[in-house]
Amino acid sequence: MGLAIYYRETMRTRKLYICSLIDNGAKNVKITVIRDVFGKHPKDAKIKAPLDWRAVYVPIDRKFKNKMLKAPAEEIEIMMRRVQSRRMQKITERLMRSLES
Repeated sequence: MGLAIYYRETMRTRKLYICSLIDNGAKNVKITVIRDVFGKHPKDAKIKAPLDWRAVYVPIDRKFKNKMLKAPAEEIEIMMRRVQSRRMQKITERLMRSLES
C-alpha cells in the first residue's frame, strides 16, 4: 500500500498513526509506525491493527507525510474525524438507496 494515516476511535481507545500500511484484504492491516500521534508505540514498531467500521485510513504522499510529521495532534485528529464522518455518510446514503430500490 505505502504511506497512510490510520485512525480508529472506540469508547476506550483512540489510535492515530502516520505509517507505512499494508492492507492484504484480511481483518487486520500491517502497520510500521512512523509517528504515533498519541505516543503509545515507538517509531518503526510493527503492529497489526483492526480494519473494521470504526477504522479509516487515508493514503498520503511523501510531501504530505513531512507536513503531518510536524503537525500538532489536534489538527490531524480533526482532519481524520472529517474523513470518517464523510465515509459514514457515504455508507448511509448507499444503504438508503438500496432500501428505496
